[in-house]
Amino acid sequence: MPGPALKVLLAEVAVEERARDGSLREIRSMSSLHHPNIVKLGDSGSSGATFYFAWDRITNARTECAN
Repeated sequence: MPGPALKVLLAEVAVEERARDGSLREIRSMSSLHHPNIVKLGDSGSSGATFYFAWDRITNARTECAN
């Protein structure tokens, strides 16, 4: 089984208040979403000055792009 999908805000970027605050807002928004078609946020936090959030990786999912 594959590991989680990760999004990381590196320490070099996290020192910028606007980038850090935007990522924290995104984490809060994602954690409040509950729908069968939306992957649930698994974990979020920081390690030193690096922020991250993770969710289960979807395999064999059908994706379509609307143009």
